Amino acid sequence: MKLKDILALTSQIIQDEGFDTNSPTFYIESINRAQRRLAELLKTIYGRYQFSSVDGTQRYALPSDFLDFQQANQNSVAYNDGTSDIYPVHATYDYLVKTAKDLLTNTGTPRSYWIEENYIGFYPYPDYTGTNNVTMNYIRYAQNLSDKEDVCEFNTKYLEALSYLSASIVSEKNEQFEDSVFFKRRSNEELVRVSSNTYRIEEPRRRTTISYTG
Repeated sequence: MKLKDILALTSQIIQDEGFDTNSPTFYIESINRAQRRLAELLKTIYGRYQFSSVDGTQRYALPSDFLDFQQANQNSVAYNDGTSDIYPVHATYDYLVKTAKDLLTNTGTPRSYWIEENYIGFYPYPDYTGTNNVTMNYIRYAQNLSDKEDVCEFNTKYLEALSYLSASIVSEKNEQFEDSVFFKRRSNEELVRVSSNTYRIEEPRRRTTISYTG
């Protein structure tokens, strides 16, 4: 599916197909926000990122589209020390602080890694300067859409779920909160329909009515 498809359905849901109430740019901003929320729910878009270790450097910037690691993949991070690949295991920073007294001083081949804000850290410090010798397999956010011909990275089966979620964000930004809640529920229903799992967005506590002000 393309941006023009999501844009058309979202504006139809809002009953603003002529863009009299909201501009296409306003819709596209909401669609990109909806893509981020959907990526966090589904975690179905994957990326691969390589960077270079530097002797004595412990923390490295994560890619800007990083969302999470593939929990089922024990080899999410591969570190090559010049001779072979090593697979550090994930640990929380708090755990390493409590168990690794030399966390800030020990150098060598990394045995563990942690995620902190927008960085990945290694323990021990890498003692090897390589070239693209660290590989990450990760879950990422979808790329933003801008041109109407841009292709969305989500499967076409999520067109309705994404469009209703976009409509919810449009309504929220316009302070039409009952409509926003209703469209979130409709998006959730579409996700349930196309998936074997139930992804909850935000179930309303009561039935709502829709009133269009546009």
